[in-house]
Amino acid sequence: MVIGILLVMVPVWFSMLLTGQVLFSRSREVFIFSPGAIDHLLNKYSTTSPFVVLLTQTKLSLLMFNHSSDTSTQFGFPHPMFSSLISPLILLGLGFAVRHWKDANMSFILIWLGLSAVLGSILTIDAPFWPRLVGILPRGPYWLL
Repeated sequence: MVIGILLVMVPVWFSMLLTGQVLFSRSREVFIFSPGAIDHLLNKYSTTSPFVVLLTQTKLSLLMFNHSSDTSTQFGFPHPMFSSLISPLILLGLGFAVRHWKDANMSFILIWLGLSAVLGSILTIDAPFWPRLVGILPRGPYWLL
């Protein structure tokens, strides 16, 4: 198993060492506190405070399931992520996961949703941006087990 891991991971690590700057350049460009992104968001939200930008990004990200629409030009979906019929079920599922957070499956769901929302929306420009949030959607019924 160790040999298999080394055979797979050593070339990846070597590649990341050689091209790490290129791999992470896009991440630096869309991070909200990078110079170009914060200037864009300060102008977009008509404020001078980075804290207000962070609060606005958080509000838009938390409302993505039933209120905020997509800001991407790729999809341009002018509606929330879920319809008004499905959004309450998402809220009930989230409440169930919070209530049973000690169960490993529910903990992983909460961690996955939290990390996806924070890293894919709150801390990136122009929230909510569906191409960065597509991982927040459940992959199948096995996530309920």
